[in-house]
Amino acid sequence: AAVDVPPQPRIELDRYSFDAGLLVEGDDLFASVVVKNRGELELKFECALESASFLVDGKPAKFPIKVAAGKEIEVGVKLALPGRVGLVREFMLFKTNDPLRSTISMNLNCYIVSKDELKKLFEKYKNIIK
Repeated sequence: AAVDVPPQPRIELDRYSFDAGLLVEGDDLFASVVVKNRGELELKFECALESASFLVDGKPAKFPIKVAAGKEIEVGVKLALPGRVGLVREFMLFKTNDPLRSTISMNLNCYIVSKDELKKLFEKYKNIIK
């Protein structure tokens, strides 16, 4: 049987996980993701993550973000992590008008050390660094 599928937007991310590596207490986590529209209609989406700000073309993002059919856009994320140390795992949600993927997530990971811990690490491994 032949099934006609109506035109629709289709979201695709260039990555579904981002590891920022080692950060020092007080640093913000910065990441970027390319959002692609592989569908035939305009894609509209919003991003959600507590304590985060989002950028498009270096300017604060205005939601919903729109991506024409066959096009892509880069979204920057700045996540404030005040007072956090140790392993950080956060999930950024994309809420879209894609009927097959109305909500998708991207993992954001890092490990935060205090300045004292960083000093101890440099002292311990100073011979390797030189």
